Amino acid sequence: MRMMVFAAVLAALGACSSPSLRFVGVEPVTVEVEGWSIDVYADDGAAEAIRMTVDWDQTPALMRERGIIAVERATGWVVDRRTVKGDGNIVRMRLTSQPYTQ
Repeated sequence: MRMMVFAAVLAALGACSSPSLRFVGVEPVTVEVEGWSIDVYADDGAAEAIRMTVDWDQTPALMRERGIIAVERATGWVVDRRTVKGDGNIVRMRLTSQPYTQ
């Protein structure tokens, strides 16, 4: 029984968008990128992208690529690609002062 409760809690946590402490209180902007739903949190020149879609074939490189696209669409600013760090679920980055044009 304990394992079932533990599995249910893990499943619920896996489907939620919980930003890092820096972005607590910031409302996310949800962006669709190539079939993925990504929540973007941005504040004061920094951004965080959290993948909401389950994809067993994801890689950290693919998440970085799609996270950059999502952040630029959501914020309207270009990402400083030298600052992008993260894994297959969450990426964090800094924004430049250049407006994003599609």
